[in-house]
Amino acid sequence: MTGQERRVVVVICFLFLLGSAAHWYRKSGSVGGDAGGALPAARIGAAAARYTAVRAGLADRNDGPTVDPASPVDVNRCRAAELVALPGIGAVKADAIIDWRRTHGPFRAVDDLDSVPGIGPATVERIRLRVTVGEAGRTAPRDGGEE
Repeated sequence: MTGQERRVVVVICFLFLLGSAAHWYRKSGSVGGDAGGALPAARIGAAAARYTAVRAGLADRNDGPTVDPASPVDVNRCRAAELVALPGIGAVKADAIIDWRRTHGPFRAVDDLDSVPGIGPATVERIRLRVTVGEAGRTAPRDGGEE
């Protein structure tokens, strides 16, 4: 084995170990916690499992929780599970919305969702009638929405 091949094997092993450590860390429930402590892995896992099942074709998009258009989701107060029920919003985008809200404060308008990484104008238009910003952002989110 040449020196270059050894370096490639070492890099691959390092990346495998790094990935395994990240996977273990996420499974331990120590990621994304708010001031009240870490989020339980089960809370994140349920949304991720649902998203994976729909993407794999093992579940129909309409099998799970739905959002009633008569009562839109308040993006300044909702939890990730409520966001995942919106069309085009999976576990990753729901987490991005909550992270943006924690960092920048409440959304002032539905169009502000366009500022969230991974959410563009098409997604905003798709969910526009199903979301609200509450009282125009005057209400504070409840602990980041992760109770």
